[in-house]
Amino acid sequence: MFLNQLFFMTVIFINSSGNLFADTMILDQLKHHFNQGQLVLQLCCLSFLWNFAETPEDRKFVLSKGVLPLTIDALLLHPRPLEDTYNIEISSMIVGVNETAIGCCGG
Repeated sequence: MFLNQLFFMTVIFINSSGNLFADTMILDQLKHHFNQGQLVLQLCCLSFLWNFAETPEDRKFVLSKGVLPLTIDALLLHPRPLEDTYNIEISSMIVGVNETAIGCCGG
C-alpha cells in the first residue's frame, strides 16, 4: 500500500501544473509517507530481533553479528516537539522504535 501511495504521489508531482504551493505540499506528503514507512520497517526489524533473542545464547549471537550499533542508533532517535510538527503519529512511532530497541538490547 505504501508503494502504491508513493507511486501515485510521484505521478501527480510529475504531472503538476507548476503551482509551487501544490508541489511543496506533495513533496511534504512524500517525505511524510517515506519517513512513516521507514519507521514501520525499523519497528518490524527490531521486533523480530527482540523475539529472536529470547535466550542468552541467542542474544549473544545476535549482538555478535553487528546489531548493537543499529539498535543504539534506533534508541537515539528522538521525536521532534509536538509544537513543531503537529503530528502525534510520527512521534508515537519513534517512541515505539525506542521501546523496541530497549527490549532488543535488554532481552
